[in-house]
Amino acid sequence: MYQAEDLDIIYKILKNKINILDKNKERGTLIIRPSNSPFENIYISFKPIPLSLEKLTVFFGEIPIGEIGTDTSVIYKELKSLECEIDYKGFLGRKVLFISRKELVNLKDKLKGLKIRKDLTSFLNSDKDLLKEIKKLKIHRLEIKLNVGADVDSSLTEDIKDDIEKISQLYEISSFYNPPEDIYWNVIIEAYLVRGILYPKKVATTYQILENIGYKLINFTPLFLNRIS
Repeated sequence: MYQAEDLDIIYKILKNKINILDKNKERGTLIIRPSNSPFENIYISFKPIPLSLEKLTVFFGEIPIGEIGTDTSVIYKELKSLECEIDYKGFLGRKVLFISRKELVNLKDKLKGLKIRKDLTSFLNSDKDLLKEIKKLKIHRLEIKLNVGADVDSSLTEDIKDDIEKISQLYEISSFYNPPEDIYWNVIIEAYLVRGILYPKKVATTYQILENIGYKLINFTPLFLNRIS
């Protein structure tokens, strides 16, 4: 019930940005086809925090990369090398930066031909205003990656989580060598948004950060592909 109420509030906050909407309260998810946005679809849901009654609000956006030529395999590998996430550095996390996705670094030995590239992290880190907004909102997780497999629900038991993580890893390895026909950027934001007087502003700011990153990916990707072609 509480999640359904949150969905109603989020819908009211974002209704001016929504073109097509599927609000499925049973699954606790808003499925949005946004208007005037770099994203094709945006999914808003909730993720429980272990050993707590609180939850994270999850924003998941999909950006189609579009026509990339005939050699999809090569392009997919080059784009895969750019995947990144945020990390908090320094005493009490005073500084936030985009770094190469840690899971990607861990997979490097299993993915023959994978190069870890800093082009996208450098591009995003050059936007100090973006970093400032991310830090101010204290975003828990922000990750940019290609077509995602199954994410692991934090409420699952450790044994089940281990199995799903292995499946997700196998999906990434398989996609690296046999990429899907349609390639998307996925942007995932998890934020601790507490209901209260600032809740509408925090929801709107999270959405704004998501769209800002989306536009940056739209601008960056063709420039990157032209540079490596």
